[in-house]
Amino acid sequence: MKKVCLLLLAFAICNTTFAQNFLGMKIKKFGISSTIDQDRVQGLDASYFDGLSKDGISAEVMENDFDPVDITSMTCENPALRAEITVLPFRASPNIQLNMGTGIMFNRIESTGYGFYDYNDNSTDYYRFSSYSHEAALDGSLVYNLKLWAFNLYGGAGTNLGYTFAGDLNVEGKYWDENAETFPGSDGGQTSAGEIVRFNEYHQMKNSLHQRVFLHGGVSVIFFKRLEVGFEGRRGVGYRYNTGNPLKFTDLVSAGFNVKWNLR
Repeated sequence: MKKVCLLLLAFAICNTTFAQNFLGMKIKKFGISSTIDQDRVQGLDASYFDGLSKDGISAEVMENDFDPVDITSMTCENPALRAEITVLPFRASPNIQLNMGTGIMFNRIESTGYGFYDYNDNSTDYYRFSSYSHEAALDGSLVYNLKLWAFNLYGGAGTNLGYTFAGDLNVEGKYWDENAETFPGSDGGQTSAGEIVRFNEYHQMKNSLHQRVFLHGGVSVIFFKRLEVGFEGRRGVGYRYNTGNPLKFTDLVSAGFNVKWNLR
């Protein structure tokens, strides 16, 4: 995917006709960015992961009372790569710039862990729900660019629409089964003995739809009048939807670096 994005970018730069106009707007620059996005779901709990699974998590796992107070850890890691063009929607106002592009998140990881203290063996039972998927998205943001000494400062707002696909779901953990083994007792009845049970489940995930709105800002420096290197960040909110789950709201925090090539 990275090679494809770079090839398309190089082709567009070499194509003089395309490099001057896009839908009637002058193209200012091309670029790529690499960021880490934390797209945190509100309600990233056991029932949410159960709704993500195409065939459902086993009843033996879901019969537990997964209370939010028992959550011991949460993870949300979304490395993203974006390719974009910057155009001037208003030629009389070159400081107003429109960024448009496409991006992909590779191996999005979301995970929630639960811990329960078991008085039978004085240990903690745990359950961990983890999902791994990819997302393709379309991006757009309108920013105001200001040159200050050697720096370019910009800020504005934008939105994107994404689609998650090719996802896998893993559920693992251990618990104390007090009736794991039964054998005859000395009084002729049945006696039971407990043991620690470890388990691992794998499921395919349903695809999901994402949309976000965000504030977009950054700072950059231009070298050799063409090569622009910078740092950018996004902060916003959104929603995520897939069949089997209620619509979930999300909080977006994103930061990373970009490289752009300015046209004449």
